[in-house]
Amino acid sequence: MKPFTLLLFLMALTIGLRADHITGGEMYYTVSSRSNGTTTYQVTLKQFRSCATPNRNFYNPIYIAVFNRSTYAQVSLSQYPLSHEEQISYTSSDPCITRAPFVCYYVGYWNFSLTLPDIPEGYIITSQVTFRVDAITNLSPATTASAPLIPPRSPAPHNSLPHRIINPPSSPVPTW
Repeated sequence: MKPFTLLLFLMALTIGLRADHITGGEMYYTVSSRSNGTTTYQVTLKQFRSCATPNRNFYNPIYIAVFNRSTYAQVSLSQYPLSHEEQISYTSSDPCITRAPFVCYYVGYWNFSLTLPDIPEGYIITSQVTFRVDAITNLSPATTASAPLIPPRSPAPHNSLPHRIINPPSSPVPTW
């Protein structure tokens, strides 16, 4: 029995572990126009994934939902194609860092326009299934990850959202 247990233990050591998920992202918008009680927003969604996850791809298309900020009623649900993808990498040349890690990420971009009626409550924009790994079972029900707020209509001519970063690759906690 002992040799069998030892064999199982040694086999378990050879099994590789992998993290196969989106590592962070951000969503922001700018107001591009207002007309007849509606506002058009140019929205950008960015997601980051490690270069070490070759089996993971960005969703294409991705689902974007808009909710009433006060009642949480769904206003719209649309699909948007991946606009483009790029690879970013960096290795520190700081002499104080010994064995500097190589940092490599793919960044997926979705750029799209949303035209919404002006309402006093404002809106919540979400990207759905953004940070979920297929077949993950420890979260129920599914949650949305990116959620910038469109505040209530203000008297200012343009009300754009400063970039909100949610779990950038170099940060272990959300930065607001």
